[in-house]
Amino acid sequence: MAVSKLIKLSTVFKDNTLFVQNLKNHFFQCGCITVSRNFGRYTRTPKKFLEITKKDRNKIQRDDVFFIFDQVLPKYTLQEAIDTFKAYDLFGGEKIDVLLKVDLNTGKNKIGVLKGIIRLPKPVSPSQKVLVLAEGEAAANARLFGDDIIVGGTELIKQIEEGTLEFDHCLSTLDFLPNIKHLPRILKNKMPNTRRGTATDDIVAALQVFLHGESYIADNSGVLRHTVALTTFKPEEIKDNIKVFLKTIESHKLTSKGEFFQYLSLIIPTGPKLDIDIKAVTS
Repeated sequence: MAVSKLIKLSTVFKDNTLFVQNLKNHFFQCGCITVSRNFGRYTRTPKKFLEITKKDRNKIQRDDVFFIFDQVLPKYTLQEAIDTFKAYDLFGGEKIDVLLKVDLNTGKNKIGVLKGIIRLPKPVSPSQKVLVLAEGEAAANARLFGDDIIVGGTELIKQIEEGTLEFDHCLSTLDFLPNIKHLPRILKNKMPNTRRGTATDDIVAALQVFLHGESYIADNSGVLRHTVALTTFKPEEIKDNIKVFLKTIESHKLTSKGEFFQYLSLIIPTGPKLDIDIKAVTS
């Protein structure tokens, strides 16, 4: 269509060859669309915008917006964090969680799996159900701990195989281990083990840990989250629980080089996450 118009215009202005040549250079055909060759970026600033930019910028009312992730967040002491959480405690008895990142190291000194059981000075969770496989004096001492303990010997093995016993932890004396060597597939991670302290001759000391003990485990990047207190606890009880938790985690450290604790934060469900000055806590 554009070409036909050019042909008609060229016949009308055939005497003015310069005009026709300029007209042909101005338009060209691209598929079915006619495009102008003289279209370009508009580089000239309109006068009304120039007048605005010439004004003093401080006289123009504007909002200064800053992104929070560009700012350095403040560090709080334990007392400041506890006071803040008690102010946010809407329902009573909110859980206070520790969010901790540690350096697992690399190479030969790498920590394979950071996990274990901790007994806090002020327990958070209720008593655990513990199965004690022992005989003689060790069994008699275990029965003194109350009804949360299932104590027995070979007569309990059949119930374990059938899966009729419910318990959170299984303890055993060292001399009783040969009787349950066929149970790893049934007990799985509850199988008594000397490395975890569940297979020991000091059943009394083990029960003191596992009755109110709480399991913790870090992920592959060294981050772990664990409930260490409730907002109804006294400030000193909360501090003691946090310090014992950090000391227990620090026992997994394999090398003295570098900073083991990367960061420490405290969280409650109804409040903010507060970053803690970890050097002030561990010093």
